[in-house]
Parts: sequence; structure tokens; C-alpha cells
Amino acid sequence: MPVTLQQIANAAGVSRATVDRALKNRGRINPEVAEKIKRLAEEMGYVPNISGRALAFAKRNIQIGVILQFAETAFVQDIARGIEQAKAQVEQFGCSLTVMRIYGTDIKRVISYMEEMRINHVSAIALIPIDDDDLRQEIHKCSSEGIKIVTFNSDIDNTERLCFVGQDAIKSGRTAAGILGDIVGREGRVAMISGTNSAIHKKREIGFSEIIHKYYKKIELVGISHTGNRESVAANQAEELLIRYPDLKGIYISTEGTEEIIKVLEERRLNRKIKVVVQDMTGWKSKSLIDGTIDYVIADDANIQGYEPIMTLFNYLYHDKAPEQEFVYTEIRIVSRYNV
Repeated sequence: MPVTLQQIANAAGVSRATVDRALKNRGRINPEVAEKIKRLAEEMGYVPNISGRALAFAKRNIQIGVILQFAETAFVQDIARGIEQAKAQVEQFGCSLTVMRIYGTDIKRVISYMEEMRINHVSAIALIPIDDDDLRQEIHKCSSEGIKIVTFNSDIDNTERLCFVGQDAIKSGRTAAGILGDIVGREGRVAMISGTNSAIHKKREIGFSEIIHKYYKKIELVGISHTGNRESVAANQAEELLIRYPDLKGIYISTEGTEEIIKVLEERRLNRKIKVVVQDMTGWKSKSLIDGTIDYVIADDANIQGYEPIMTLFNYLYHDKAPEQEFVYTEIRIVSRYNV
């Protein structure tokens, strides 16, 4: 026979309601009492009634909305695969998941989708944001109505979101600076080609600039270009950099458009001469690492960025389990031709 909450309550000398609060980590309860209840539950072999909870969960019509910006990019497509994995799991428990895709960035559409989700009484939203005050206001509206928010890939500060899931972008930029600074010989000119005004790009820029200026006194950072995550813009900016700085020794590419930039280098027969550090390990970059066109990749786990936000929200709604930390950082991996 399965162990009941009442049996645990009898063994602990408390009420059934106290046991329920302790096991669900909610409500006021003496920490020592809570620890005693959890220990007894484990010793007695208590197993939550998952099927019963799943039925109750389904009756509550729990819905999670997901908003993907830059949906056309290879990295976000990899994120989407992690979302699909999480979707398959949560739907077994009666939770529904709706994914809205935006190509490029469109803050008005993001807010429109969030407003629609509020009207449809979603329980939670996971989204890739950009830094925008109107979006902050919309997140506030959602939070004030009890809708839980998790950001991923990029973050937005001064909001009531539960947590952020993604790479520590400042450390990512620092890592790129350290690698590029060393492989160009610690002197000469280098450049950075970045993306949009999203927090992740801004923070990579901060981290990269900080390390170059602090530790590489003989390196001149000639500029940080912004592409808006548009591949054609990335190619044009690479052309301009090479014309303006024919002695350029290295480039850090932290955004989309790497393939187009590499083509520009190849056309000018500068591939393998100019050192290149790029962001995100998408498929074709393996070949470029092996043939030496790209020197290093600062890799991130796209799958986790898609999977973890959904499961975080699900665990909050289903198990009453809040995130253990505000920033859930994914691993920063350095990939070269030797470990690709």
C-alpha cells in the first residue's frame, strides 16, 4: 500500500496540512519541522500520486506560451529542438505548449503575442527578449496577473521574471578576448562584429572590450560593428573593416553572418591570415574549424536553452518548485580543430 500524507503526519506528530506544505515547499513552516517531515517521507517510501496530480493539472487547463525571436537563425533553430523535447514531456501531464516564432526581431509583435496570451489566460511565458521599456511594462502586466515569466538566450533586467536561462554573456565575451588576444600575438589591431541591442550582445561586447583593454595593452580594438543579425550587413561590414584596416589581425564574430564574413576573407585570400573567433557551434562551423578558416568557437548548449525554461515553468506550476537561482547559466565550451 502506498504511504499517505496522513501516515507521515502521524509519524511526525503534525497535521496533514503541515506535511503537504513541507513537501511542496510552500507556506510558513519551521525549517527543522520541514526537514524532519521530508526525511520521514523518504524513509517511509512516500511517492506523490503523479497520475492524480496529472489529472488535476489537466483540469486546470495549464498553458505555457513561448516566444522565439530570430527564429530563422541556426542557433535558435537548435533551441527550438530543445523546446520540442520539453513539449513532449509536459504534454504527458496535460500541459499545453504554444510556440510563436518571429523572424528577426519585432518588439511590437512580441508584446502583441504576450497580450494575446494574457487574454487567453496562459499560466506562464518563456521568451527571448530584447532591451525595451515597453517590453518591461508588458512583463510587469503579466506578472501582476500571476503569469510566470522565464527569459532565455537573452535577458532583460529590472523585471519580475522568475529567472534567466542561457550563457553568461560577459564571461563569453571575456573568453573570446583572451583567446583572440593570445592567438594574434598580443599586439596589433582586432575588431568585433556584434548583433543587436539585446542584452546578450551588449554583455559580450562589455566582456570582450574589458579584457582587451585590461590585459592586452598593445592591441587596438578598432571598433565594434552591429549587424542587427542580418547576414548581408555582416558581409558589408567585414568588407569595410578590411578596406579601412588592411593590417587587421583578428576578428571576434559574436552574431549571425559568420559564413558570409568568411566568404569575404576567402575572396580577399585573407582566410587563415586573419585570426577568427566566433560564437555558437552550429553545423557548418565544424568543417571551417578543421580547415583552419575559423580558429576557435565559443560554444553554448542550445538544447538546454530550449529545454530548461519550459521545464522550469512546468516544475513551478506542477510541483510548486521555484527556480533555485535567478541565473541558470549554461556551460561555456571552447572548441578548436582538435576537439571538434
